[in-house]
Amino acid sequence: MPITSLLIRTKAERTAAIADEAALLQGVEIAEIRNDIIVAVTDTATRDEDKGLWDTLEQITGVLTVDAIYHNFEDVLDTEAPEMISQETEQ
Repeated sequence: MPITSLLIRTKAERTAAIADEAALLQGVEIAEIRNDIIVAVTDTATRDEDKGLWDTLEQITGVLTVDAIYHNFEDVLDTEAPEMISQETEQ
C-alpha cells in the first residue's frame, strides 16, 4: 500500500475549500493547513491508485502544485518482485 505525504500549494483564497474537497477523496487525510499549504497523507492499495489520486488532487481548482515529501511503497515492490524475477528468468 503506497503511503505518501504531500504538500499541496494552493491559491490562498481557495485553501480551505481545497482542503475540504481533498478530505472527501477516499484515501486522503488532511494533516495540517498552514497559510496556503495543505499537508496531506494518502494511503492507496496500488501504485496506479496512488498516481490517480495525485492526478485528482492536481485537478482541484486553485491547486498550484502537489509535491511529495515522503513516499513509501516497499510493500508493493515486495508483492511485484516475484513476478518481475520470473519474467527476467524466462527471457
